[in-house]
Amino acid sequence: MGRTVRGDMKAFKHFTILMMGIIFLMGIGCKQKKTEVKDILLDTKLNSMQSEIDDLSLRVLELESNQNLYKSIYLDTSHPKTYQRIETITGIFLIMFSDITPYLEGYKINFLIGNPSSVMYKGFTLKITWGKKFDSKQMKYREWKESLKHKNFSFVDTLMSGTWNKAQVIISPAKPEELGWLALEMDTDIAWLKLQK
Repeated sequence: MGRTVRGDMKAFKHFTILMMGIIFLMGIGCKQKKTEVKDILLDTKLNSMQSEIDDLSLRVLELESNQNLYKSIYLDTSHPKTYQRIETITGIFLIMFSDITPYLEGYKINFLIGNPSSVMYKGFTLKITWGKKFDSKQMKYREWKESLKHKNFSFVDTLMSGTWNKAQVIISPAKPEELGWLALEMDTDIAWLKLQK
């Protein structure tokens, strides 16, 4: 009888160890399922946050454009000969591009700069920014902003008063898809006015 009790005790110990192992493995399985559920919830939250960030990026772009409403203008390359107002420290001008043609590894862009005032300006600078059009599905706003190319063009020409004045720039390197965004800023150097006698 003593042997059967010892045998039963041994079997009970094995059974207890086996049950504890099963409970432990079930606990790990439950933790894994909880972890998987948490991962799914985190992914959903991250996707939602990314969507909100993309929306905010577009709003920032709009605010930046409106903050200096006439300091910088965006030129729609699909609609030439449409003018826009641009402001410099010394005056207001009208800008339109008359045409864009491929040139070497880039493009030659011809502008008309309207000087509606009675002041003549000797010398001016055009800052051209170009790149792909922003698409929140393809890249983040910051990446897009950093991908834009910039170039300053200085002119010694006189912007005659009451006249459409010609200006030409060459942007290079530039591919066709990199003309989805074309922006322009302008500075003027010397203002000429007649001295009253």
